[in-house]
Amino acid sequence: MTEAIEHKIREKLLDLGNGTSIWRVHLDWLREMEENARVMDPDRFERLVANVRKDARLESLPLVTPNPERPEEFLIISGHHRTRAARSAGVMEIVVLCIDQGLSMDQIKSKQLAHNFLNGEDDKQMLRRIVAQIQDQDALIESGLAHLREDLPDQRIQVDEVKFDIDFEVVNVVFLSHQKQKFDQAIELLGDKGDILVEELPAFARFKEAVAKTSQQYNIRNVPGILAKMAEVVLEHAAAAEAAEGEQVPAEAAGE
Repeated sequence: MTEAIEHKIREKLLDLGNGTSIWRVHLDWLREMEENARVMDPDRFERLVANVRKDARLESLPLVTPNPERPEEFLIISGHHRTRAARSAGVMEIVVLCIDQGLSMDQIKSKQLAHNFLNGEDDKQMLRRIVAQIQDQDALIESGLAHLREDLPDQRIQVDEVKFDIDFEVVNVVFLSHQKQKFDQAIELLGDKGDILVEELPAFARFKEAVAKTSQQYNIRNVPGILAKMAEVVLEHAAAAEAAEGEQVPAEAAGE
């Protein structure tokens, strides 16, 4: 690292909790991914540069994380074109959203694919190449692009025909083995407490709200991952409540 880079701004502005924070950084602290499947045509990029130059800022924050190889730097997960546009417009200091905890390269690539929702089109060949590099199964599913992996076995699920006299929709949810185990444990726990209401529409509305909040809070975009995280939270709360009850008993006994 050169002395010139050390003196350029790299300042945490706000800790958002849940492992995220807001930073103001000089562009030289940011590193692009070596491969990025999202492309933008030159005319659209020039319009983006013009908008950044006019306002002297980015209005959508790039998503970054500490570079696994050089933690003092930030690796761009999404926002490559915005960052390039800022440099082209002469805006050398920008605000970014940072995932603070260390991520593996598989997780970074997965989030890069899942979060690349800027205007533009994916380079299909490069998209498949990046997906093929992800070895972690959780990260692969989180990307939402596991279907592009030609080397994975065909794991189609057979569902018996279901007939009702009302409108319905059958939804298949595929869990990883450890996710399925936690989900089963949470369902069993809630069932014992009588907290599962499947026949009432208000209960389904609350369930949808819980799914949306979990997706937003934990930054998970696939349904199996969201349900697995909800199950994990249920089990954690149950364990904490059980531990708290165990601590209260000796205290009450001592008072007697």
